Amino acid sequence: MRTVRAELTTGMVVVPPDDAPFLWTSGFFGVSPQKDSRTTPLYGTLSLSETCYLLNKCAEGHLQFEFSLSQQGTTCTLEQLHRLIKSDYGETAYRQMLIYSDLRARGWIVQGGLNYGTDFLLYRTSPETEHAPYAVVVRPDPCPEFVWREAIALNRVAATAKKQLVVAFVSHDGMIRYLHISRWIPEAERRNPGPRGAKCK
Repeated sequence: MRTVRAELTTGMVVVPPDDAPFLWTSGFFGVSPQKDSRTTPLYGTLSLSETCYLLNKCAEGHLQFEFSLSQQGTTCTLEQLHRLIKSDYGETAYRQMLIYSDLRARGWIVQGGLNYGTDFLLYRTSPETEHAPYAVVVRPDPCPEFVWREAIALNRVAATAKKQLVVAFVSHDGMIRYLHISRWIPEAERRNPGPRGAKCK
């Protein structure tokens, strides 16, 4: 069985050049492999959320390969990585990790959404063959600072990119709920009044 060994450095997880394409083709982890002008394979990177997910699935025996993480030559366990995320990167990164794992468990392919001002993009099948239909932002629950003005702004950006907005709320005890926000366009709805013959009650 193949073993993928990643290294935790400051703010990122680095994957050797030979393993980066393998991780991508094994479930779209990391980013699509690129080559420089000399066609030399480059090192790959994983997000902390992806790394936690892979460590967890490896421990459960659900991967077709072994995945290990080290930091300065010492093996880093899933529990140690959880503590590191909370202590060094805060609750925001920890909530993102929980949402990433939950969405992966529900069958979605999850990629970073920074280019659209969101936390994640969701794909049904493959980032190589489709555009992401959903953009996800992660917020604490309750979230007093999340107001409708922010929701409208985020939804407008998502709609411009032909995506629908999903807000993922994570409570202090790890409970997750999702809010799907869509834009209502009066003119479009007026042109589509519904089934012919429908009557008001």
